[in-house]
Amino acid sequence: MRQTYLYFGFLFCATWLLRGCAPHPYQVDLTGVEVDLEWVRLESHFQSFREMDLEGQVAKLQQAHPDLMEVFIEQLARAGQADNIHMPALKRMVLDTNYKQVLADVRQKYPNLDEVEPTVNEAFRRVKYYFPNDTLPERCYTLATGFQVPGFTYKRVLAISLDWYMDPGYDYYSVDVFPRYMQRRMRSEYIAPQVIKSYFTNRYPIGEHTDGTLLSEMVYYGLLLEYNKMMLPELSDTLILEYQTKQMKWAEGNQAMVYQYFVDNDLWYSTDQLETQRFVSDGPFTVAPNFGPDSAPRIGYYIGWQIVKGYLRHAGKDLHDILTEKTSYLEIFKGAKYKPLG
Repeated sequence: MRQTYLYFGFLFCATWLLRGCAPHPYQVDLTGVEVDLEWVRLESHFQSFREMDLEGQVAKLQQAHPDLMEVFIEQLARAGQADNIHMPALKRMVLDTNYKQVLADVRQKYPNLDEVEPTVNEAFRRVKYYFPNDTLPERCYTLATGFQVPGFTYKRVLAISLDWYMDPGYDYYSVDVFPRYMQRRMRSEYIAPQVIKSYFTNRYPIGEHTDGTLLSEMVYYGLLLEYNKMMLPELSDTLILEYQTKQMKWAEGNQAMVYQYFVDNDLWYSTDQLETQRFVSDGPFTVAPNFGPDSAPRIGYYIGWQIVKGYLRHAGKDLHDILTEKTSYLEIFKGAKYKPLG
């Protein structure tokens, strides 16, 4: 079963302001471009689960929502197979007192989806505008996964785990499980960009677009971020990168140092995954020699995005061309002419 979680997890466009009144190149006319994305609030059904008729209630949901329930039963509840449910395991999750409280809290914080649905719908209108031949999701479910994942994509289904977006300091967010740098992003404004990141990684699997080198992974993540910008152009770059303002300033001000570090340590084409993970793994900062606790995390994402932006400036192509033509990361890197000045 192919399953991609929301990446992992924007309404002020700083880039637009920096350019004065020039419109962003991704501000396009979407008149006549519509998507038929059905929204289903599954957590409301889960709230009604009772031990007396749990099997019957689950069976009805399976009949109505087979793909979503398959993932929930098999991957999240770990209750056997969808066609042979281990009911004691399912009961342990869905009838748990704490889980029931989380469902109630979710419904209280999100009595409607006004903070989520319009932005996600418009993002997929843009997907259809730029990539009209792509297969779009048919349903978007909201639910609570017990803090296991922020969401997932499977077949033509999207799922958003709203218990992942209850705001920093939520009673059930233990700092042992969710450090403060993670909690900072567990807010509603991160839902749409993380949904689009999940869709991108499902549509363009990393294993098919990288070859184990640090450079190929950085370019891949740069494409992911540019895709986010294309579909959510009103969002600030800091929100797309999931950076704080001070982290963005560090990344901008230390590009030349990072570039030279990669050159001096022969890292561009390194296939050492331990080295690669230093620069693309999540954390409060980049954990590598010469990178202190004030550094921006996942600096490889930022560098990859600058490379992709450079290629778009110099090559006379757009993101649609790169993705549909499967432009190699080497061509992107060379065409970007990326060499920041110190």
